[in-house]
Amino acid sequence: MLNKPRKKPFSSGGYVYPPDAFNVTDGPFRPTPSFPAVGGLQEIVFRLENQGRYRSALDEVFNVLDLDPNNEHALRLAITVVGDNRSNQLRAQEPLTAAYLNDRRLDSIFTACSQCKTTEWVSVYCLHEGLLGLNYTTSEILPGYQCYDCGYVACRKCLDGASQNEDRLHALRIYRCPNCGGPNLKAAYPTGRLPRQMARHPEPVVQVVVFREGPIPPDEAYMAGLLERTSPDALEDGAELIGIPVSPWPNDIEKMAQSLLFRLRGERRLKALPEHAEYRLVQDAVGTRVYVAKLMMAPGVQALLKRHLARLVSGHGDDPRLAITIPLWRSLLRSDVLTYTQATTLDSMRESLSDGDHHWQSRRLHNMILIISTIPTSDVERARSFFRGRYMAFLDGEVHALGSHPGEVDIAHWIFCLDGVRQMVHLTFLPENVRAIPTVAIDLLTLRERIELGLA
Repeated sequence: MLNKPRKKPFSSGGYVYPPDAFNVTDGPFRPTPSFPAVGGLQEIVFRLENQGRYRSALDEVFNVLDLDPNNEHALRLAITVVGDNRSNQLRAQEPLTAAYLNDRRLDSIFTACSQCKTTEWVSVYCLHEGLLGLNYTTSEILPGYQCYDCGYVACRKCLDGASQNEDRLHALRIYRCPNCGGPNLKAAYPTGRLPRQMARHPEPVVQVVVFREGPIPPDEAYMAGLLERTSPDALEDGAELIGIPVSPWPNDIEKMAQSLLFRLRGERRLKALPEHAEYRLVQDAVGTRVYVAKLMMAPGVQALLKRHLARLVSGHGDDPRLAITIPLWRSLLRSDVLTYTQATTLDSMRESLSDGDHHWQSRRLHNMILIISTIPTSDVERARSFFRGRYMAFLDGEVHALGSHPGEVDIAHWIFCLDGVRQMVHLTFLPENVRAIPTVAIDLLTLRERIELGLA
């Protein structure tokens, strides 16, 4: 639900913002005069953009937005990538596809026409304070304008159709607001847009059931193409796809789908409960009705891990190594890694709460050694005592037991601390890449260990 709209323009730190009465969503992006930078991110994104690798550039931005959805630096860079000249993108090595342009993580940076309600664009001009003072411009400059008297947004096509005052000699138009008639039109700020994709959830997608109108079961290629447009996160998570034909199409597809899902559950074909799912009725490229059930892993430790990683991102501020490190941290949220982390944590925590001791398991996944510890206390000093003053020695022992050495692979150690009331999580992450940021669960180190590591 939208907050109560502001009916007058307001200013902050040199920016003059229009009224937000015609915003499509609550809280669309607003640039501010100063913001914390993500170290190294801008250099990487600009380099990829200059090489015409727009998808790779947005992938770097998404790495940050996955951990911090409102990160201003990342959203600013998303505006520069998506808002770049369309002809440049079409000729590029990696042009932006519909899956990228429709991504839910970009919804807050889009501007939508209040009049036709079909035209949407990304206004790079909202980042440039000087351009916001333009009232009288050629019709070629901006894709649309916003009224700073009432907040109404109109695309150039709608304005051209409504314009009644044209200086043909100079090919200039003097636009007036179609809503209030005022002349105070300037570059538009984002209004947000309605979602074009299903939501991205903290929990991995484990299964997608596609109910398609007609007698022919949808094959995997068809379902993958549909999800590329409507829910690419399911493909990223490697979700299992199940196709079910529906003929004839019922009046209440939701009720029928729920009935079929519970039958699949009874047959033990579902990997998640229907209660942990998102549902959406869509149309495919030729207009066929499709009902999508996206099943997620049950909520568990993943939200806790994501919050911890988000704190790491904000805590390292403008460290120039941050942009290199974020993808490594995000690897801890991969579907298979999360599945292992959650299952291991639940098993070990039962033992820890039962016998009051430290339990752990170690495993090699991809190019990473992942160690999961559970400790039956949220008190830091008590948690430290379980390692008996030899935390780094414990870590080295686990790595060597798996036939590796520090510096050869990424080493991640999650420590879950729970006493039945409070829960805390610590992370040590020692990357193979020496240019990335190492993090150590410093609270678990004794003073002597901190001094030896140069952390005291």
